[in-house]
Amino acid sequence: MNLFRKARIAIEEKEIKAPVPADSNTFEKELTLLINKYSIEGLSNTPDFILAFYLKDCLVAFQNAQQRRTQWYADRVAEKVYASDHRPSQLQELKD
Repeated sequence: MNLFRKARIAIEEKEIKAPVPADSNTFEKELTLLINKYSIEGLSNTPDFILAFYLKDCLVAFQNAQQRRTQWYADRVAEKVYASDHRPSQLQELKD
């Protein structure tokens, strides 16, 4: 198995913790109360529970973006390492 494949597997196996507590319903309810407490819903004329739902989804979307970014950088590093381990001169020697 080449280094590129090993790096990808390592990223895929790494579990990144969710940005919201395991009990996301409690988190969402408390966020709803906080939004209501400070009357933030009045700024957009959107119900507080809808804003809380939206913000919770934003946290999840951001987590997904971070995972993809981490994987993207790992792929680039693995490609560079793999390329440096298999220089053209070494590849030519393998062909001979």
